This record gives sequence, C-alpha cells and structure tokens, in this order.
Amino acid sequence: MSGGALDYLYARLEHYKGDVESFLSNEDEELKRFVLGVFNDIINFLHALEWWMSADIGRDEFLKRVKDLKITTKFKGGKHGS
Repeated sequence: MSGGALDYLYARLEHYKGDVESFLSNEDEELKRFVLGVFNDIINFLHALEWWMSADIGRDEFLKRVKDLKITTKFKGGKHGS
C-alpha cells in the first residue's frame, strides 16, 4: 500500500494551523511557541506513522523521524516486533 493509511489525517490537521495561530494571536510568545510546537509535532508524528503504516517507510525510519519530537521524548525505544 502507498499512502493514505490514516486517510491523510496529518494533512487535514495542517489545514487548521492558521486557525490555531489566529486563536493564539493575543497570547504571549512562550505559550504560542509551546502550543504550535506541540501541534506541529502531532502533525509530524501522524505523517510519519501514516507513511510507516502505508509501507512507505520502515520501522527504523519511523523511529528516526519521531525521536526528537516533544511529544515522544519520554519514549525510550521498544522491542522489535512489539
């Protein structure tokens, strides 16, 4: 299979990024950076997951792509096949 395993969920979320930025327009810069950073990490995580599920990338490439995301910093790895 190539692409679409999650029906391009990451792309639909990207569509709402401007709405999130507009919502945060009156907030302080630190909060804006935090919220948008997490939002972008979620998009990047879902993009990598969808590609892995669609066999566009393998397990190792998936882990490489998500290892530095804020939302995955507590993940210490995993046993192969689990």
